[in-house]
Amino acid sequence: RTASDLKDGIDCLILPGGETTAMRIASKSERLYPALFEWMKDNPHSPVLGTCAGAILMCQLGEETECIVDAVISRNSYGRQKESFQADVQISGLTFEVEKELSNEMTLPITPLDNSFQNIIGETSLNHRPLIVSSSLIESHDEHIFPAIFIRAPRFGQIGENVSVIATNGDEVVGVLEGNKMALTFHPELTSDYRFHRWLLQKSNDGDAPTHRLSKMDQVLPMASSVFPPERGEAEGCVQCQKGSKLVLFVTGECHWKCDYCPLSENRREIDIMYANERPCTQMSEVVEEARAMRATGTGITGGDPMMALERTLDACRILKSEFGPDHHIHMYTSLPFDPRHASRLAEAGLDEIRFHLLDLKMEKYIGTMQACTEAGLFVGVEIPAEPDKEVELFALIEELRSAPIQFLNLNELEITTGNQENMEIVHGDYCRCCGKCGTCHRPKKASK
Repeated sequence: RTASDLKDGIDCLILPGGETTAMRIASKSERLYPALFEWMKDNPHSPVLGTCAGAILMCQLGEETECIVDAVISRNSYGRQKESFQADVQISGLTFEVEKELSNEMTLPITPLDNSFQNIIGETSLNHRPLIVSSSLIESHDEHIFPAIFIRAPRFGQIGENVSVIATNGDEVVGVLEGNKMALTFHPELTSDYRFHRWLLQKSNDGDAPTHRLSKMDQVLPMASSVFPPERGEAEGCVQCQKGSKLVLFVTGECHWKCDYCPLSENRREIDIMYANERPCTQMSEVVEEARAMRATGTGITGGDPMMALERTLDACRILKSEFGPDHHIHMYTSLPFDPRHASRLAEAGLDEIRFHLLDLKMEKYIGTMQACTEAGLFVGVEIPAEPDKEVELFALIEELRSAPIQFLNLNELEITTGNQENMEIVHGDYCRCCGKCGTCHRPKKASK
């Protein structure tokens, strides 16, 4: 999104969760961040819903930042990723018109979806059960309880006198409202309970805000509500990652290539350092501790490029299999068309799955290595970012991959981070020379490799 997206007029606004530092930096080139504040100030009666990182953007994060909601907020105040949690929070001071149906002119396809998570994970195999936490509460119709999911959540500090507390978790304030500007430290979009989103839509049509026909919003992009098993076409590594049950082992920051879109931050890129999730590690015993702490069912080994630290990678596979058993699934990423003789070493050490990042979308140099990995018993795939100015090359590669010795292809959304922001350019205009369709695209400034 860019600042120009606000020109046509909107009824309401959602500031979603994410990584606030990256959001602030990325929005500078798009001129979106100041435009959002200007819009919120110019439209005091238009409703805004900020969740987690969105709440941080709305509130006061230090004395130097302006705010829309008069409340002090602290980032990641509950702790790291493993301190994320679910809780039934108390709601007060709000009227949710959940019984009132939207008119035909305003109907949106917002309905609870069947939850496949529970069928695959089971009630007892994991403590992490996203997307199903609201089911019992919906059945009980308790309008004062909301099933909240907190992920590296912020915390409210001092709250202004004109700000109302609307949600609490025990004695902790987790939701506030100033006028029609709502800030929540949890993620309501991760449940099938849409009361806060209905509040937003109802407020946008209650006469206080400019009215546009909501029927124009004929499509909604829902959160993922299903995880398919490998036999449905998904790699097992993807299935476990979507469950949130895989340890991320950053085995080294060293890499042979200098990709412009590399998302690594400066404190990891080209540095031979190891992390288990967000925990710096100097020995494998610390990696095992982190895996036990999160009850990991598997590990994804990444970098940099793990093949740049091959012996460490092999050692990690052996130790993890030894500690957690043969069912502990391990997958690895690499961009190197390495010596095919290493394929059997990786398989013998315990690697289950390998994903190749093809340089310049060229497959030829990888065929021998892919074939060796397949023959060694590894589940082999390709994983690449979708660059908006490489559409022709990407479709050509997909046709080539049909006959390649691989089992799956993952296309990743091109990610803008603090590590690659300066290497990106924004293409504006009615006709985009990247894709020929949209008016705005992100792409690397120069050749990827």
